[in-house]
Amino acid sequence: MLAVDHLILSKNDQLILSELSFQVQPNVVTALIGPSGSGKTSLLRCIAGLESYQGTIQLNNLPLDGLAPEKRSLGYVEQDNTLLPHLTAADNIAYPLKLRKQAPVMIAQAVNTLAAQLQLTAVLKRYPHQLSGGEQRRVMLARTMVYQPKILLFDEPFAGVDALLRVELVRLLKQQLAALRLPVLYVTHDLAEANYIADQAIVLRAGTITAANIWAALKQQPDPWLQTFLAQHF
Repeated sequence: MLAVDHLILSKNDQLILSELSFQVQPNVVTALIGPSGSGKTSLLRCIAGLESYQGTIQLNNLPLDGLAPEKRSLGYVEQDNTLLPHLTAADNIAYPLKLRKQAPVMIAQAVNTLAAQLQLTAVLKRYPHQLSGGEQRRVMLARTMVYQPKILLFDEPFAGVDALLRVELVRLLKQQLAALRLPVLYVTHDLAEANYIADQAIVLRAGTITAANIWAALKQQPDPWLQTFLAQHF
């Protein structure tokens, strides 16, 4: 379980996130939604250890505060292509396991299993520049999941991907998340996508939580701004 308590983020005397508190249970996908600039990416970066913050973040009752990103046992997929250009798709996927000095046989098995699940087997020997946009995104997903993190963070993972391909990628990801049974935070501006992949949503507005609940309950809340925001996107 992820537990965030009284999280505050300030930069250059500007308050970015204000007193955020929430929990995400295992096997629950939570969408982070809200207008541009509301703090969605900043929140993910705090959880990932990429921003200095006040407050506490716990994962499975263990504090993450002060830990370097690589010690937080999390997977983080960003908007940008972060594949290593000099490595093949297989080696990109295997990279986190090689850093952890796992046995080559175990690495090969893990890579091949995920490649099959994400329909990447045929392109494992290719380099990133030889992959389509959708293939690059799937390799990034596989690399994030291969070392079995305890939580997954997604920041617009399919931004810029063709709409039809994006639907297929989201479908594949939803299948993977159901099998992994981890707490997941998923940032997207596409509320239809959020509604499909996530069990519930946290709505951010100007660095604060406006609402947090399952979709049906959100649509019933008597908040004019929230209802206008949801109506504009559904």
